[in-house]
Amino acid sequence: MKCLRNVIVLLISAVLVSGCVMSVFEDRGPEYGFFFDPSDHIDELLAEGRVQDASDVFSRNRSWFMERLDDDDVLDSMGKLCRALHPFKVRPAEVSLAVLQGMEWPVGPDKWDDMRLALDEGEARLTTLKAEPILNVSPCTPEVRDLLQAELAAWKGRLERSAGKAFQQYPLPLEQSFFKVYPIFLDQQTFWEGNVSCVKPGLSHLGSKELEQAYSLYSPAMNDEGHHLFAERFFQLSLPSGAGQASLMDIVAAYKKARGMGMRVENVPNVKFAFIHATCDTLIRKRLIDFPISFDLDIPFNAVKAEGKHPYQSAAVKGADFVIIVNIALAKNDRFIEKTLPISSTFQNGVTRVPNPRFDILRMELQNATLAALGQTDPKAFEKEVADFKERLRTTPAFIEEPVFESYEYMVADVFVKKTATVHYYIIDRRARTYFTDTFDIQSNNAFKVVYNLHPFDIDKGKKMEDLAAEKDVVNFEESPIPVPISSLLGHCAESDTLWHSYADLEGIRKQIVEQQNVVLNRELENDFGFNRNQDIRFESVVKISNGAALGSGFYVADDMVLTNYHVVEGAQFVELKLWNEHASFGRVIAQDARLDLALIKVQERGRPVHFYSERFLPLGATVEAIGHPRGYDFTISRGIVSTVRKHSSITTVKGKPVLFVQTDCPINAGNSGGPLFMGGSVIGVNDFGVMKSQAEGLNFAVHYSEVFKFLKQHGVEYLMEVES
Repeated sequence: MKCLRNVIVLLISAVLVSGCVMSVFEDRGPEYGFFFDPSDHIDELLAEGRVQDASDVFSRNRSWFMERLDDDDVLDSMGKLCRALHPFKVRPAEVSLAVLQGMEWPVGPDKWDDMRLALDEGEARLTTLKAEPILNVSPCTPEVRDLLQAELAAWKGRLERSAGKAFQQYPLPLEQSFFKVYPIFLDQQTFWEGNVSCVKPGLSHLGSKELEQAYSLYSPAMNDEGHHLFAERFFQLSLPSGAGQASLMDIVAAYKKARGMGMRVENVPNVKFAFIHATCDTLIRKRLIDFPISFDLDIPFNAVKAEGKHPYQSAAVKGADFVIIVNIALAKNDRFIEKTLPISSTFQNGVTRVPNPRFDILRMELQNATLAALGQTDPKAFEKEVADFKERLRTTPAFIEEPVFESYEYMVADVFVKKTATVHYYIIDRRARTYFTDTFDIQSNNAFKVVYNLHPFDIDKGKKMEDLAAEKDVVNFEESPIPVPISSLLGHCAESDTLWHSYADLEGIRKQIVEQQNVVLNRELENDFGFNRNQDIRFESVVKISNGAALGSGFYVADDMVLTNYHVVEGAQFVELKLWNEHASFGRVIAQDARLDLALIKVQERGRPVHFYSERFLPLGATVEAIGHPRGYDFTISRGIVSTVRKHSSITTVKGKPVLFVQTDCPINAGNSGGPLFMGGSVIGVNDFGVMKSQAEGLNFAVHYSEVFKFLKQHGVEYLMEVES
């Protein structure tokens, strides 16, 4: 084709007259035509020695060349270009291939730099080959490209597989990391995951100082197994003797040293601990222990808890190297209610049916459409519109449900809880037959904004509870253990060599603990002159009720329901309560009867409900007891007899039937109102009022239990009756 084109050019030139001059271009651009195509351009540039420019022409016009691979002239131009590129592109790759084929492995670390340079150079020359478009087109692709690529891949695989063994040969520690001088790049995390076992032999000959240096160099990318390997070896080196013979002071010091280096010691080998909780049962029964103490095993010892009736003789203790005995002398919660705030809100109290305005609109539209159709000469034209209105009216309800909202108040209290504990503890070294004992005080505080009586259907309950706590959150904090890091105990004893004492047997230590407990118990008993709070369980049912300046009594008739007098809570929606266990709580008045002078309070903290007398008749002269808070003297019991049973008008201003009362000479004063009148273990009435002493002595009245039954049944409260003997 190129010959034909040349003939045509000669013919045209012969026709040209001498006055016509042909233009000559120094450098034709990328505009090609019949007389000058890209292959001509390459030939021209090669003739001028401009090899790179010729390669660029091929790159820009690659698709043109690929479409003409069956044209001999085009192939000839491409071949010329390939041969011209050989000294610059292909020959260097052949040299790199020869170098790689001549390398040996394994070799010492002193040869790794040369290997890295050879491999990097091979990669660079392979990249150069692949970047040259014409050298990646058959038949111009040089054989060395694939050979060099295969050789590089083979070396990479060989070096990756042998990296673990190479690490063993690499001296530890050196200032330069193994990964910086190794002939190829290694992903360090992948290396540690597959080669930790290869590292272990290299650590065995290192001293503590060298191990620190090596760990500092390799720890950033090390996996957990690698960290454990270094930490275990460092811990062992830090002990003056093996862990099985080391003292507790040495073990704690070695652990702290390893932690100071940032090492994670996962297990202290050959050391067993046993824990004994020796808190006095009497203190627990007297409620002087409000919460437990837990120990955070932040040093990874092999530890077990000694269980059973005889923990000092248990297998756990006998098999332990060290025993920790914990004796809680005091664990007390103090709850302070610093401020209360009533807040108005709204809850959904059901739904109501109301007329659907859409139904009335459709009915009116149907009437209008019907009238419009009747007024037309052709009513059938409006039949479809009328039928459509009828169908829409049929499927539209005449009434719809709308929510009914009701206003109410809930309470938010600022509650502060202080937890304080005093703990005696012993640390016993059974191997050295020595022990350490000391006492520590610990405190934990928390502040809560507690919501009380939030209605379950409050329209914004979810959002409110995001910012507020519930009573159960406070109780959970009060009952939760205070954690003590075991390292703090062991660290303290490790620093106090003079406080270690020898012992003959554990029984002697146990006797010391019992004596210590008796001292604490006697001290508490000396400070507790009053009475046995656990002797009479009836007190657990009674509460103190505060309504502003007013004061009264109440008692549990269900585990979450307190009964009292109407006049005690009159005008209040919320009241404060104090329980026998000294807890403070809140309650919401949910029912009241002014004639009977009775009211029900739903309370936050559950309590022990009373049992009511079950016989129809009361024995006159029988002994009765009132429990309440006369004149503000909390939880006072007074005694009298059943004088009679009689009807009497209500003490409130409400008119109505007389109320049945139990008349008694048992003292009932201001503050007793709303409290229970007991006959034995059963309630026979609700203390209500007494005639002033200036008028008469011993005339006091309690609402009869039969009136109470009617009131409780009316409000759906299930109450307990005395168990017949």
